[in-house]
Order: sequence, then C-alpha cells, then structure tokens
Amino acid sequence: LSLHDALPIFLDEQGNYSPKSFEVLKNLGNWRSNFQFELSACQIESKTDPVRSEHIADELLRVHLILQNAVSECGLLLSYDDVASEKLPEEVYKHPLEKYEEYKKHFTKQELHYAMRTAGTHIHFGMPNLQIAIECYNELVKHARMLVHIGNIKDGKRIYFLSTLANIFPTFIDSLEEYIK
Repeated sequence: LSLHDALPIFLDEQGNYSPKSFEVLKNLGNWRSNFQFELSACQIESKTDPVRSEHIADELLRVHLILQNAVSECGLLLSYDDVASEKLPEEVYKHPLEKYEEYKKHFTKQELHYAMRTAGTHIHFGMPNLQIAIECYNELVKHARMLVHIGNIKDGKRIYFLSTLANIFPTFIDSLEEYIK
C-alpha cells in the first residue's frame, strides 16, 4: 500500500500563499524520492514508500515530518485545507513533469485554477495480477458515490471543482480483454 497526497499548501509567516515548491524540494535532500511537483507552485505531492497496510499510518507520519522539516527550513508553514481559497496564486510555471504541461494545453484557465485549489489523496494497492486488480477495482466502483460523499467536506465545493475537470464516477471494467483494449 502506498499513499500519494497532494494536500499541504505552503504559506509564508503572514499566512499568505507562497509559491516555493522548488525551494522546498531542494531542502528535501536524500528524501527527494518521496516528493514531486504538483500543478500549483504552492504545493508538492508527498508519496509514502510501499508498506503493508498495518504500517501505513507510521509511514505517512514519517513522510509528513520530513516535509514539515523542509518547509520549516524555508521559513514556511503548511495549510491542510482540502480546498484552497480563491486567493491561491494562479501561477503555472514551466513544469518539469510532462503531465502538467499537457494539463495546460487541455484545460481552461479556470479549470486549472480549480485543479490547483483542490487537494487529493491517491491510494495505491499492490495486486498479485491484473485480473485481481480489475476485480478489486470493480468492487470499489460499487461504492464510488458513497466515497465521494464522505470526501465532500466543503459544502460541495471540492466535488464541484473535481467534476468540472473529469468524470469523478468510475465505470466497471467488464473483462481483462476490455481493459487491455
């Protein structure tokens, strides 16, 4: 199990958003492999190492303490809001990750701002093979609407932002052959 978390936003000491992801990533040193750029320059993604599920809380804490130290060394604070305010800078700089350059081509300026303001956590499960992965995926699809509802903690704002960017309700995969197509 591994978690990829795009939640913390960098703030300066006055509580203003601070687009300092390059500086924070430089301060991570040997721990750099647990972090990568996010679309907003005020944020980076943290990634736990793969661990057994009973150890994920300790691993998540380890990664967040590393991030907290690097952020503090830059004179910054972390904010853990799931939806950043409209004051989040719309700065989208030349990104070292190709996927973000593609986002800039396909989304409007407002959609990019929604994407930057909305936090997310991705859960990665190791599976013994593709067929079992599809079966587990299909089981989770049954519960997608409930999971979205549970994650809706900002009066619908987060869900609205996400739904403008993509279909947030996944569909079933009927077979391995269909998936491979």
